[in-house]
Amino acid sequence: MHIFVGNIVADTSENKIREIFQSYGEVNSVEIVDDQKTNIHKKIGFIEMPRNNEAEYAIQKLNKSNIDGQIIQVNMARIGAIDRRKKDRRGGRRNYDPSERDKFYYIRDFGK
Repeated sequence: MHIFVGNIVADTSENKIREIFQSYGEVNSVEIVDDQKTNIHKKIGFIEMPRNNEAEYAIQKLNKSNIDGQIIQVNMARIGAIDRRKKDRRGGRRNYDPSERDKFYYIRDFGK
């Protein structure tokens, strides 16, 4: 199960997050997301735990807990939630009639 962790302090390391979650079960991976330009933590991370029951228990126990002086948010991650808004976003009218485009080019190229 993939777990979302929000509101992480910038000084918190992946190893510390791994240790905290390992106390509730096996952890496959830990990733704290950094801003690509500044390499500063975006205050979010993702943890993968192979056993759903351990992951659910970790979510239950760690949500709204205090790590490094900050109250963190722990939820089941929604896969693809970040990219959902970007998918299939096209500008312009939704009900675009291609024949309208053809009329525009005909008028532009040949006049009325």
